[in-house]
Amino acid sequence: MWPFDKLSPWNRPLGAHAVYEPIQSALTGAGFSAGGLNYRAWTVAVWLASPSDPVRRIYYERWGGRLVPPGSFVERRVPAAAEQSPDRDALMLVISPDRRTVLEAFHAVRLPTGDFKAEVATEVDLKGMGDIGVVTNGMSMLGGNIRAGELRTGINHVLAFTTSGKMWNRHAPGGRPRVWPARWADSCASRGTCYGSTGNLYLGSWVAIPPTVNLHALGLETPEGQILARALQDYGAIGTTTAAGVKDRIIFRYDYVAYKAGDLNSLLANWPAFQRDLNRLARHLQLVANSHDNGAAPSLDPTEGIGGGPPRTAFASDFPSTQGQPIELAAATAGVMLLRGHVRRRRR
Repeated sequence: MWPFDKLSPWNRPLGAHAVYEPIQSALTGAGFSAGGLNYRAWTVAVWLASPSDPVRRIYYERWGGRLVPPGSFVERRVPAAAEQSPDRDALMLVISPDRRTVLEAFHAVRLPTGDFKAEVATEVDLKGMGDIGVVTNGMSMLGGNIRAGELRTGINHVLAFTTSGKMWNRHAPGGRPRVWPARWADSCASRGTCYGSTGNLYLGSWVAIPPTVNLHALGLETPEGQILARALQDYGAIGTTTAAGVKDRIIFRYDYVAYKAGDLNSLLANWPAFQRDLNRLARHLQLVANSHDNGAAPSLDPTEGIGGGPPRTAFASDFPSTQGQPIELAAATAGVMLLRGHVRRRRR
């Protein structure tokens, strides 16, 4: 329910010394004009396996980006209802029954046998840094998702965002088309066919609402918008992927499995108001200019937030010495964990 090390890029709050500057995108020369939420498509399907789920083979062509011999596979327990996200990326993540790892699959397809094949697959340590995975920028696809219940109970982590590739400047500091914590960029970036060439927004850039912005004065209309605003001011969001047709919008990612389980039902009843909140928040986002060191990872003390200085909010607690017991389950259906009640601060 709260993956990765507390010093992972996905969990580290912003620091008091973070430097903010207006976004100058390659596409428009300015920041984001509107916001969005991917939940029906162009998102990620996160499944929680149990010890009683069937064992399936997952065949893959690449493991962690490297070509492997034909017919390579791993065997994992996979919920019977598991499926990939309904889009061309076809992303499927399966968290192991012991909650120690997540198998990430890109271009996943279920075979007639019930097994799966994927173009790229890799296994990620849930107690690790979350900086290795199958997403465009090389990080874990589990990182940055809005998970079940979080728009009602609070988002205590950094968010992932996508936008048009033409918003990115391919000439990033350090001589690469991306900045930390991104490890890779789109293959077309070096050719200049999908990224822009100006501005201060790069793949891997950290954006946030500056602390000088009074969230209570933004006129937010929904509790969900207020929760998202707090997360964007305390943690911010990392640019992870590129999208087509979104122009200068910023799009956040919502767990497809949680959506299928009905987690957004109450929110969708007031979707127009939430969309207006997304647009307000998008227009207040700025670049965290010192989130990286000339494109590389910054040198930070373990007590500091991103940008340096005391963190805006408390770090996640340490993992217990042994794997914890199940987290206050009200139900576990088709691999989806549902939280009981309104939990202000999630347990590890």
